[in-house]
Amino acid sequence: MMHLKNSLRFIILLSCFISYSTTLKADDRITQTFELQPGWNAIFISVKPDDGDDSTENDAKPETVFNNVVGLDRVWGWIDSDNPVQFLQSADEIGFNEPGWFGYLPASAGIQASALTNLFKIIGGRTYLIKIDEGVQPSAQTLTVTGVPVNRRIRWTPDHFTLTGFAVDSTLGPGQTPTFNEFLDFPITSNPFIYGLNPNGNWVFLNKNAPIQAGQAYWVFNDGSFQSSGPLEVDLASLNGMDFLAQVATRSFTLTNRGEQTANPQFSFSSAFPLHFYDGEDAQTQTAEFPPITSLTPALNQGEGISVKLAINRSAMSDEMSSVLTIRGNKSEIHIPVYAAPSPPPQGLYVGSAVIEKISQANETDSATPTPVTSQLRFRVMLHLDANGTVSLLKTVYVMAQKGDPDPISGVTPLGDTVLVTDESRLVDFGTLQQAKGVAQGYRLSSPLFDFTEPHRELTCSSATALTSAGSCSINLVIQEHSATHPMRHPFHPNHDGQLPNGQPEPNTLQPHQREIWAIERNLTFQFNPINSSNLFSPLGQVSGSFFETIIGMHKNPIYLTGQFSLERVSDIDVLNPPKITVVP
Repeated sequence: MMHLKNSLRFIILLSCFISYSTTLKADDRITQTFELQPGWNAIFISVKPDDGDDSTENDAKPETVFNNVVGLDRVWGWIDSDNPVQFLQSADEIGFNEPGWFGYLPASAGIQASALTNLFKIIGGRTYLIKIDEGVQPSAQTLTVTGVPVNRRIRWTPDHFTLTGFAVDSTLGPGQTPTFNEFLDFPITSNPFIYGLNPNGNWVFLNKNAPIQAGQAYWVFNDGSFQSSGPLEVDLASLNGMDFLAQVATRSFTLTNRGEQTANPQFSFSSAFPLHFYDGEDAQTQTAEFPPITSLTPALNQGEGISVKLAINRSAMSDEMSSVLTIRGNKSEIHIPVYAAPSPPPQGLYVGSAVIEKISQANETDSATPTPVTSQLRFRVMLHLDANGTVSLLKTVYVMAQKGDPDPISGVTPLGDTVLVTDESRLVDFGTLQQAKGVAQGYRLSSPLFDFTEPHRELTCSSATALTSAGSCSINLVIQEHSATHPMRHPFHPNHDGQLPNGQPEPNTLQPHQREIWAIERNLTFQFNPINSSNLFSPLGQVSGSFFETIIGMHKNPIYLTGQFSLERVSDIDVLNPPKITVVP
């Protein structure tokens, strides 16, 4: 950790009496360090106070944040972000009734502390004015604030003052920090009014070539000629955190150089974190390359940006992880909390489609070789993988919920865990998840191309392996002659009603070729593609592969079909038709 301890001459030149540094912790928090001088101090807190201990509460309360500050007289914070802050010549001018200003008095102030205090929480990305009683604490002291990084783009209002701090590189020593002009890239004709706070509580004028100190707050008047918050700009979606949850495989990240000079940003982590980026394909092997994000070294000209596709190497994870990604460049720094979860278990309901690409010609000499079809046929496929590794083909599944008894007064039925139901006789045991026009409705997913003869609700694969491996799932589906969806059956056609001319049922002694309707056998095979573990961008919760089917009974020769399938996991519930559980509200 580097402390920026400036000489007295340098301090007076800046009207800055705060030393600041940042220490990264081995999780999603960082620590800011401020050197508070006797009298008034203007600081910029860029973290949401959190000590990382789940057993402690109220980490963001002023009495917790400033607990170790000796001689604390008062704290002012500007919280109202919807109105431009009004410039005050002296910090002592602020009153407890000033709109937008919120104050905190420590318990040492006596009975008036609770009566006047209206600042109850320290918010990250805000500025605070702190007064130290020099009669109690005549020398400088250190304030540390630990928490999750908070990044906010400055909301400049033309022709108004803004009280703000800047994301200056905290590792820079005296004489190395950027000037306001360098950091904000003012137009040549712009000479904005800039003020820094001195210990007497007065705001002292600074010209645009004065150096900025990290962690300090300043008044800056924007004449409408600039909009930048600093040299480096991160897209808003990533600015305050990047989550790679169990179902998130990839996400994009954009970094733009808003400064005048070429930027060469560097990336680092507070702790080991398996974040990688896509760096194209190897020219020789034609395989995708995914180096660590810390090896990314772009050179960005003024106004130039880079969009990076990111992914997590989950093979290096056994549990949830968090860290802080720090980006430094052009004398600025941005801290972004990052989170990742290991790959989820594969169990659950997979829904997608298969497409028939080839079919054999039964009347051709070579009736066993499929040939490309003129128009492809796409149909829905639903597979379920349970906790024991059993794969089942489904024709219909209802998404319901465990339920309790209706409330005797309101009539509302309490609902519990979501369940998957394939047995329609069990639907009365469960509750529906939605209502339409006051009528309870459940969610139903169906695949019309797979009709099972009762009492089957699903067909289990034989010799099945896990969906995520390069295994296969083989299913034998027989369409019985009495099935309502049999393609040969027609109740009003005398040659396809399964009856003799006298209206009596056909005897079972007839051979299949003598019957009007006979059983049709469908032998299905789903061959799963292996998951390429070296490709970090392989979608999570998705499986794909080749589809094969042999139809026996539609022609004297078997009919062969081939195609591809792609499924996505829509539920991680690993049980079908669970026992009924009464939900207690």
